[in-house]
Amino acid sequence: MDWRALSYGARIFLMATRVLLVDDDQKIISLLKRGLAYEGFEIYTAPDGEAGLAAAKKYQPQLVLLDITMPGIDGLELCHRLHLLTDSAIIMLTARDEVADKVQALGLGADDYVPKPFSFDELVARMRAVLRRHTGNHELLVYRDLELNQGSREVHR
Repeated sequence: MDWRALSYGARIFLMATRVLLVDDDQKIISLLKRGLAYEGFEIYTAPDGEAGLAAAKKYQPQLVLLDITMPGIDGLELCHRLHLLTDSAIIMLTARDEVADKVQALGLGADDYVPKPFSFDELVARMRAVLRRHTGNHELLVYRDLELNQGSREVHR
């Protein structure tokens, strides 16, 4: 299970890591949603870039899995916007495997790049590695349904 332990005084709270999956391929969404939920992640999905941007604002995921080729706002533009607007880690998960695409995505703020087809076990390992590096920079305190991010000084319910 992928649970983050959060301590506040003598109390320890466990929270599932929120992951947003943005992809226009419903088959990929269905398979990943089921598999990642089994691994203990809390999964939210969006079928395109515009819905992905709205979902990122609403759910504030710790990690975004992002396809490049989508209608409307493409994955590269969404990656750039998310990098500027959120503190979410970003992994590109896409069929585009050219070096130029990888370099561009990483330059726009992606933390990792996984080409399709991919190994589910490798994807989960990469997600956990990115989350370890990414979430170590600030502490999140939780009390009931209230979250306080000490690093960004944001409170969310």
